[in-house]
Amino acid sequence: MAAIAFAGLLVQPLHAANLVADGGFEQADPTAPNGAQDYNFTPTSPFDTSWTVGGVVGIDTTNKYIYDGSKSLYLDPDPTVTSSISQVLSTTLNQNYVLTFWADDDQTSNPLTVTLLNDGSKTFNITPNGYPLAGAGANANQFTKYTYNFNANTQNLLMTFSATNNGSGEAIELDDINVTPVAAPETSTVVGFGVAMLGMCGLALFKRRRKTVDSTVE
Repeated sequence: MAAIAFAGLLVQPLHAANLVADGGFEQADPTAPNGAQDYNFTPTSPFDTSWTVGGVVGIDTTNKYIYDGSKSLYLDPDPTVTSSISQVLSTTLNQNYVLTFWADDDQTSNPLTVTLLNDGSKTFNITPNGYPLAGAGANANQFTKYTYNFNANTQNLLMTFSATNNGSGEAIELDDINVTPVAAPETSTVVGFGVAMLGMCGLALFKRRRKTVDSTVE
């Protein structure tokens, strides 16, 4: 039982703040009215100062395309232009991190590529659940959570989400982007785990020897 308890401590996540600034896009397009779909953002006129944009991106406000809160990001995978958002993260060298985000697509799966500088790229085929229901936030259950673990082999890592579609004119909605560090086992925890394991092995050996002595006496 002691070994199980210590093993549980080894995998406890590190409770730390999200490294992504405005990962839920709640600060974006601040003057947009409810129901708005604004797609006229450019690198020189971004929807949000936390992000750098390229291609066609937009913000949905309090409509059926949002996942959480009042806003989600629209990434238009134009057949001729790669649409993207990027942000520099204040990472620690050689620290392990986990990236999570929520996404949905219209009716045809479009590939979404996440590039983490010096760690390579990961492509996700976004599940096309669509937005069948009317009303703000009504399609939150259509979104899928995606997870990616990576090691930051540089400080101030550049993270980019990009997409180019299959010509169908459909779009990817993104929301709640999080990057958080993964805890390494503390030295005291590792030592405690080792002591517990040695104790259990010693106890098992003691019982085994005692059983042998008892059977000899009989």
